[in-house]
Amino acid sequence: MPRWTSESRALHAVAMKLWQPWKKSTGPKTPEGKRISSQNAVKHGMYTREWQNLRRALYTQRLYVRWVERNVAQISKTIRLKQRAHKIELYKRDCQNRQQKRTKPSALGHKSCYTDPLTRPD
Repeated sequence: MPRWTSESRALHAVAMKLWQPWKKSTGPKTPEGKRISSQNAVKHGMYTREWQNLRRALYTQRLYVRWVERNVAQISKTIRLKQRAHKIELYKRDCQNRQQKRTKPSALGHKSCYTDPLTRPD
């Protein structure tokens, strides 16, 4: 890509002063033309009604997905806590049964009644 030299910059500056492209604006001059051109964004580009409807639908969908993700996380946490509580309850019942019957430990395990059933021995 060619770089601007000081000579080419000077030539370009002189040419721009001669051309004066800022005076050749093609924008609307009359109030009616300005009113009509103000609606260009509504008819074209990212501000069309269809595009805005799509953006609104995608935003709503993203909110729904986030809501589902939050609820799935909460539900899975609740299920894990419920399973843990169920295991603890089974171990408590097993300990009570063993103390009452004074027999061998049941199929639930041979752990002592006073250990946490969810901790793993290392």
